[in-house]
Amino acid sequence: MIKNSKGPTQENLYNLVLKRNTITNKEITDQFNNRRDAKYIYIKYMNPLQKQEKLDRIRRSLYTAIDPVREQLLKNGEPV
Repeated sequence: MIKNSKGPTQENLYNLVLKRNTITNKEITDQFNNRRDAKYIYIKYMNPLQKQEKLDRIRRSLYTAIDPVREQLLKNGEPV
């Protein structure tokens, strides 16, 4: 569960996905304790992360986080 006094944030969600490597839409929705519906979570949290290139959609309902260190290494042409 995402723990934060102000509720889940995009950064907390990103860190969760980064730790787990891949995550389904259902698992993300479960982190919000059913306080929000899936469409709201996608619009408010997941879509902005995708636009910031922090989250990538593998296929329908399956997402992965883009590791900032690995991304920087790839940009520099260094082996990973």
